[in-house]
Amino acid sequence: MSKGGNKLIISFIIAIVIVCGLIFILENKNFKDVDKEQAETVDLVALAEEYKDKIIEIMPAYEELATSESADVTTINSLREKLLNLKMPADFKNLHIELVLLLDKMEEGFNSAEFEKRLNEIKAQYNWLNK
Repeated sequence: MSKGGNKLIISFIIAIVIVCGLIFILENKNFKDVDKEQAETVDLVALAEEYKDKIIEIMPAYEELATSESADVTTINSLREKLLNLKMPADFKNLHIELVLLLDKMEEGFNSAEFEKRLNEIKAQYNWLNK
C-alpha cells in the first residue's frame, strides 16, 4: 500500500472515532438533561409546597398590619425581608410581587382599610391563603 493510501485510511479511522465520540458525548448529555428535568419537576412540587407553607406562616403578620392604626417600618421591613428570602416557584411570581408591593404601599402611606381590602382581594385570588 502506498503512503497516500495509509494516510487516507488513518484519516478515515480518526474521523470515525471523532464522530463516534461526539455521538456518545451528545447522547450522554441528553440523558443527564432528562434526569435533571425529572429531578427539577420533583423539586418544583416540593418548592411550591414549601413556599405555600411559608406564605401561610407570614399571613398573620399581614393581617395584623391591616388592622393596625399605623404602619411600623420595622415590621414592614421584617416582613419584606422574610418574603425576599423565600425561594419562589415561577407559578407564584405574581403573588410574591403583589405581597411585596403591598408592603411598599403600606410604607408609603396606604391606609389600613385600603391595605386590608387589597389583602382580601389577594386572598380571594389564592384561596389556599385562607388556611
